[in-house]
Amino acid sequence: MCGTERALRLAPGSVVEREELMSLMRGRSPVDGAVLREMGRCSTVAAIDLTLSAPKSVSVLFAVAEPDVLSALLEAHERAIGEAREYLEPEACWTRRGRGGAERVRGDGFVAAAYRHRMSRAGDSQRHTQVVVANLTRAAGRYTALDAHALYEHKSAAGALYRAVLQGEVRERLPWVSWRPAGRGLFEIDRVPDRVLRHFSPRRVEIEDRAAELTGASAAMLSRERMQGITLATRQRTAARTDRSQWRDQARARAAEQGFGGAEIGALIRGQAVVNVTPDLAEVAARLSGSSGLTEMHNTFTHRHALAEIAGSFPDGATAAQLDAATDRYLSYSAVIPLEPVANREARFTTESLLTCERAILDGAQQRRNEQSGVVPSDRVAQATATPKPALNEG
Repeated sequence: MCGTERALRLAPGSVVEREELMSLMRGRSPVDGAVLREMGRCSTVAAIDLTLSAPKSVSVLFAVAEPDVLSALLEAHERAIGEAREYLEPEACWTRRGRGGAERVRGDGFVAAAYRHRMSRAGDSQRHTQVVVANLTRAAGRYTALDAHALYEHKSAAGALYRAVLQGEVRERLPWVSWRPAGRGLFEIDRVPDRVLRHFSPRRVEIEDRAAELTGASAAMLSRERMQGITLATRQRTAARTDRSQWRDQARARAAEQGFGGAEIGALIRGQAVVNVTPDLAEVAARLSGSSGLTEMHNTFTHRHALAEIAGSFPDGATAAQLDAATDRYLSYSAVIPLEPVANREARFTTESLLTCERAILDGAQQRRNEQSGVVPSDRVAQATATPKPALNEG
């Protein structure tokens, strides 16, 4: 793998090395081999893989720009990775105890290794960090397995936070950078041409073509889950490792062929500083509480859902503290209705507009309950349920 490894983090103030990762994932101490957690037949998950990936325009600049720009982008990337980790540990580090795992207990911290990569599996420029989280944490004085569902629930919010912090950190270090929307709350560096981004994204093109072939719809119309399934189904083996200097020379030559050579890169870097743009939070709140907002597809939502959407509303990025404050402010609006809390569960919310729709539906049903307009004759019901169900073939 073409990456730079970082130390493992067991808990605050505790660090272990890469060669000790396998011992930890087997439930053993990296110090003396003592058993930290019994690994039985049901212990089939050694670790959970999380990936935080920079926008393609950032990855392209990583490949073709001069060292001072590379250093600034790398610092911004690492800062954003750190903020995402700081978000995840208190929110998603949980385990379960008791019969059937009925009791949910907060863990002291993750055991994780972060590997920084410069290329995608296809060998194109794609700056990302792969975080391998061992299925192990310490809670109430002993080591135990993670409740991995919490990590799954919070990964999208962590990714949105990473991207927003990255945008802000890049702007702070490189004031000439401005961002343009790229759909679904994503942003790319302005003046990095789309044809260059497409040229360095053959894997993305392959996935979009396969999505169109399977569904007849564009990738923008499909859910993240559907696109993730297509991505996994079309995944190929990792490309052979390329020498870093040779890889960079190749990337610069390819970018120049697409009209993004030394002159264009220089003009971009010498551009004037742009004014930082902040969103109108009242407009953001109105959109999130409307029919196409957080309750478009689901009746309720949580803090993490709101955070992920709000993070994509900052066109020039934001700090983690700013995102948290903006999310808390949104959840305090009168249009957002908190639901009755449930023990050991995230607080959930809905919107006044959705409740208004529900009341209209119920009132309409109540007023028409004597019309018999929605009643299916009993013989039709019996006929439908008696019909043999069609068997599905292997396809």
